[in-house]
Amino acid sequence: MSNDQDQSKTAQEMLAKKARLMWLQANPDMEHIEDLYRSAISSCCCCCSLKSAIQPVASKAGIRRRFCDDESGDEKHSAATAITDWQRLAMEQLCMILCQTERSNEAKPMLEKLGYVCRLATCVLNYPLQDDTTTGSSSISNNSSNRTDILCHAWDSFLSTCELQHLRDVFEDRNADYWLQHDYRVEPPSPYFSYVVPLTRSKVSDSNHKVSIDDRFGCLGDIILNLYQHLLPLFPQLSSATMVEFWAHNRPHPTGHQFHFDSDNEGQGRIIKNPIMTAIFYLSGVGSSSDDVEDSATHFAAGGPSIVTNQTLHSRHMATKAVMSIATSPGRLVAFDGKLLHGVIPGKGGHSGSRRVTLMLAFWKRIRIRPSETPGAARPYPFPTSASAPTDRWNNLLVRPSTVTAQNPRPVPVSRNPLPLDRVYETLDGDKWTKAMGFPEYDQVYQGF
Repeated sequence: MSNDQDQSKTAQEMLAKKARLMWLQANPDMEHIEDLYRSAISSCCCCCSLKSAIQPVASKAGIRRRFCDDESGDEKHSAATAITDWQRLAMEQLCMILCQTERSNEAKPMLEKLGYVCRLATCVLNYPLQDDTTTGSSSISNNSSNRTDILCHAWDSFLSTCELQHLRDVFEDRNADYWLQHDYRVEPPSPYFSYVVPLTRSKVSDSNHKVSIDDRFGCLGDIILNLYQHLLPLFPQLSSATMVEFWAHNRPHPTGHQFHFDSDNEGQGRIIKNPIMTAIFYLSGVGSSSDDVEDSATHFAAGGPSIVTNQTLHSRHMATKAVMSIATSPGRLVAFDGKLLHGVIPGKGGHSGSRRVTLMLAFWKRIRIRPSETPGAARPYPFPTSASAPTDRWNNLLVRPSTVTAQNPRPVPVSRNPLPLDRVYETLDGDKWTKAMGFPEYDQVYQGF
């Protein structure tokens, strides 16, 4: 490759990086960002005439790539592997813009070129901006015609005003001590880290046990206990919980979290274990509108919705149903069975710069606490070692005494029904992915992030 070609490639890569940086900033010009991406990837092929690098075939087993372990090197390394990392990323990000603006058909040639055979459904990627959830019952429905109800439960106003502010003091500011101490990053992501709060059980009667938490956990312990008591009728298996693992995220609006299963130590080891139940607290406020952005509705919520599917580790087919929670109310609580596949869809359109801040708590029957001097999965809580420890450090702030009193009680939670979806995946043409189409490899499914 000549020096001129090298410089051209470098310039195009810089265009792609510039587009992403602009997208992450407040009040982005989405049309200009799209133009930058198109210019950046023009070296791959003209976007309007991209040809599929991997030809899918239809068979009784479903759509499969022509890709086998015994293929020759030349056959195995298709045009998709010739695309550089930055080109792949730029094409994927451009496809996200297209899929979130009712132009999935334009994204199809690029997705084919990248080796994808299916994608998240249009109703998932191009989610509704408004909070379409409705007030519902906190009990599990026995109506078999609407089984998506059991996938996820949601409530607004679960936390008191003081509890919500307490958690925001620790997690809301992207430059807060919690994030700095863990070197937290989103792009590229920092390694996973979490902490464990033990639950203590004392026998009250032959059929009843009282659950308590070390008083040193303060407000955090009170929130967990209140959460436990609230969810126990819906998740009876919580009666066997002995540990609560917590972690948090602070993400820019256009970023998401790939579909995954919550698991002990991120699924490492011979046996993959899932928690009994996972709960999510949404801490960020609703984004404010801006006169600089024509469509102010895109500022309605920070970040995209959570989606919980009916797929488990043992499923023999891809998820066929899901529910989606659009967190337009700060302090919303979402809870679901810890075995279910779930993720976070990137926020779409313009935004005011608000970030999607969440605190997750997973209840475990058993999980091994892993002491270490460095951040990682399931660490013991690092209580301050002396009374003179700085009070503004995250580990001190999070366990301050509870502020819930008779004069400052918790509100009555308002139950919400998450938005049900009758599909999760689609072919690149937009048809519903059926069980007969098979189970593609993880990296053949376009999630957009």
